[in-house]
Amino acid sequence: MLKIFEFFVILVFFCALSVNSQLILESNVQRAVVEETFLHGRKFEVDYENDTFLLDGKPFRYISGSFHYFRAPRENWRQKLRTMRATGLNAVSTYVEWSLHNPKDNDQYVWSGMADLEHFLDLAVQEDLLVILRPGPYICAERDMGGFPYWLLTKYPKIQLRTFDSDYLREVEKWYGVLMPKMQPYLYGNGGPIIMVQVENEYGSFKACDANYMKWLRDETLKYVQDKALLFTTDGPGMLACGSVENVFATIDFGPSKTISGYWEKLRKFRPRGPLVNSEYYPGWLTHWQEGMQRVDTEKVVKTLDDMLHDNASVNFYMFFGGTNFGF
Repeated sequence: MLKIFEFFVILVFFCALSVNSQLILESNVQRAVVEETFLHGRKFEVDYENDTFLLDGKPFRYISGSFHYFRAPRENWRQKLRTMRATGLNAVSTYVEWSLHNPKDNDQYVWSGMADLEHFLDLAVQEDLLVILRPGPYICAERDMGGFPYWLLTKYPKIQLRTFDSDYLREVEKWYGVLMPKMQPYLYGNGGPIIMVQVENEYGSFKACDANYMKWLRDETLKYVQDKALLFTTDGPGMLACGSVENVFATIDFGPSKTISGYWEKLRKFRPRGPLVNSEYYPGWLTHWQEGMQRVDTEKVVKTLDDMLHDNASVNFYMFFGGTNFGF
């Protein structure tokens, strides 16, 4: 009798286990279907026919502000991002500084403290902000060597930065091989906040004007981004000839002006259709050593902003939060 009872208990156990496993399997399948449906609908793209961006198929305009995570203590990031959202912005734009994350010529990368980029992106999501990522690899940003790590010059004394130089390309490829996989889960099409990724940075202002380099960097960036976010370039209105690259969305930058129609006209010569974008609108300006504090007339800032919004342009304030160059 005892053996029959033991057999019955074992039989009930395995039946329950089988039912539970089936429920777990069905639950996982349902979750996968929900996730696939959710991600399938997430897309940020350009509607060239109607001169607008589309966010999940609906017309969209972003009003963003530049805030470089490496210019503020990690503890202050949330407060700054929350202030941006409370101001009415719907996106934050940030550079990624190569030298911050890879300060020495080794395979030791820094992703903690002020270099915790993933935490910054997580906070942006929590504060209801989309993200415009500007990984360079050259970022300017009034940083030493434009964000390039110093060891590039000591390792390769004859290196030609920002060109189709084999040593330079090899190091960029290695750096992107570390950075970009970290960014992929944060791309909009993958469920993250990043809607745009910049290729280079104001390359039209650089005398090399190396089209082969720009095409290579476009392809290297696209390898990781694919169609999960929009690639773009940023240049001054008169610098698009060398700064733009085929199949990458071109934008311009300018500050307060009496009239902005001439800027848009220059953009339209290179990109006849699509939304108008000022990727760096300057409500202020940097102050060099031994210079007086730079001031920009408030009325001019407001007037130009009003003109851009009237033209249905997307705008990024450069900067929204300036911060500090720590360790200088």
